[in-house]
Amino acid sequence: MQIEGAEPVANQDTTPWINAGVVKLWNGASYAAATPTLFARLLAQIGSYAVGAVVLPDRLAEIATEDTDLDTLTLSGWYKSSAAAANAPVAGVHIVEHRQIDADDAIQFFHLHNNTNRDMYVRYCVAGVWGSWTLVPGTLPARIESSSSTVTDANSANESGFYNAASTATNLPVAENGTIQVIKRSSTAMSQIFVSTDATKVYVRRMTAGAWQAWKAVYPAAMGDATGTLAIGNVGVSTISQAEAEAGTATTERWFTAERAAQAITNLIGGALRTLRALTLAAGDLVYATGAGVLARLAIGTSGYVLTSNGSAPTWAAPAATGGMTLLATLATTSGSVTSGVAIDSSYRDVHVEYEGVSFSGASGSNGISMSLSASAGSAYGAAAKINVGAPSGASDTINGVVTLEGVQISHTKRFLSRGWSQVSTSDAAEFVGGIIATDTAGNVDMVRFHSLIGNFDAGAIRVYGVK
Repeated sequence: MQIEGAEPVANQDTTPWINAGVVKLWNGASYAAATPTLFARLLAQIGSYAVGAVVLPDRLAEIATEDTDLDTLTLSGWYKSSAAAANAPVAGVHIVEHRQIDADDAIQFFHLHNNTNRDMYVRYCVAGVWGSWTLVPGTLPARIESSSSTVTDANSANESGFYNAASTATNLPVAENGTIQVIKRSSTAMSQIFVSTDATKVYVRRMTAGAWQAWKAVYPAAMGDATGTLAIGNVGVSTISQAEAEAGTATTERWFTAERAAQAITNLIGGALRTLRALTLAAGDLVYATGAGVLARLAIGTSGYVLTSNGSAPTWAAPAATGGMTLLATLATTSGSVTSGVAIDSSYRDVHVEYEGVSFSGASGSNGISMSLSASAGSAYGAAAKINVGAPSGASDTINGVVTLEGVQISHTKRFLSRGWSQVSTSDAAEFVGGIIATDTAGNVDMVRFHSLIGNFDAGAIRVYGVK
């Protein structure tokens, strides 16, 4: 056999071509038109310019090859089975298209051979291992079609899509006809939206850990009108009662009307407001509580006074003295060698001493004044706790000066800082007096006294001040 138009060989009819576009085959005596099916079966039998010896396999011909196990197919082509084949996605007469990519990779398309099921399945072989079949639906499920699937129990609508529900269906938010939209995340987590077709109402609910939660109203019929005006009390939240408003203990959402708000304010703080109005407050007054829920008025204090507490209520008081000096004693140095002691209150931080015109008699040679400290109310004075000022060389010389003793209430240090100046007679220059004084006085200084180093006092005065 030959295809008309091939290069001439022996015994070939060289009659010119006719019926262009028609496939004609040489049958040994003449050319005849070949049907496409016949041509396909004979094409493989034709060699170079002559009759060949190869015949197309059934998997590539008009009749597919029978198969019994889809995992064993390794050659591209079409296969069929009139019974259940191993490793098919579903049982039944079917057609399989197998495409071999290489020795270890392939793809298969599976079709059931009937007039009602238009589904297709596909799977892949990668590195010699077949994966699972994937359904490619020939028709959409009813829950996704224009005509939704119908359920009699809202809980059974658990696949994504749309469902019809009659008013008699169970687990609806209201006994009304409507549609349910399901949005599925997993088998135990999804949401439902119910839209009533009997009234303008919308409800939602969700499934958590496999359990359906309560329906919540999103748009009940009384919630709004065509203008968008909100109608209070019908969005799944009830109006608060007077008792709840006055108690102020409601823990769930409530609508508050103006009346309920006024009742709550009157009950919760009304008494306090009435008390405030009854106090007749004036400018600068303060309000404080004398007990639980009981208010009182504190009139403005005297100019310069500060607000303080007596332990139970606020009160106005003169500010406590801070800083400055208080004269504790003036000692006349007109006789004797030792003055009386001067008490130092514990509120004083420092002791300040002024010497004015102090002179001596009955002595010759250098003299001076010593200040001794006591921490036992004068029963004993520390031997080393002395401060000497002045050094007159004659009886006619006088001492003037000041000395401040700091830190007299810091008992644990047994060290004091003294500083000041002294002048012997008016013709001499003033000299610095001071330094760190070590003492064996144990405790806070509570008394001081003065004595001459030699002889007796005969004139002048010593003034002692406490400094806070």
